[in-house]
Amino acid sequence: MLEARGLMQLTPAISPDRGLCASKGTGWAVDGIDIDSWRKAVDTCTRCPLLARCQEQLNALLDRGERPREQIVAALLFTTTGQVIDRAGLDRYAVNRGRSTRTQPPTTIGRQVPVGAAAETIEVAA
Repeated sequence: MLEARGLMQLTPAISPDRGLCASKGTGWAVDGIDIDSWRKAVDTCTRCPLLARCQEQLNALLDRGERPREQIVAALLFTTTGQVIDRAGLDRYAVNRGRSTRTQPPTTIGRQVPVGAAAETIEVAA
């Protein structure tokens, strides 16, 4: 159903070198407070046969000091500031994202991933 709407590819990619997210960027973008789409994207990533390769590429990116922003990569949600939110933290992140910054102080959500040469490998259980 999501694939038919163009939101997310759930069937195998045409090529074994393409992940389940290939050419379906909107399903992995973090827009608004769409917790259901975030969960589906994270769950799809965890089933992707290329997850390990994606994690390696993500770790290389983090080692260079670069961070994804407002997208789901390797089964992790990255916030507007590049903070990492794992699946367990999605609900709390959605609640905090919906709050006004004028009435709520910022909080740390999920786990932090070190940036730079000493960045540790991100491990996601499949």
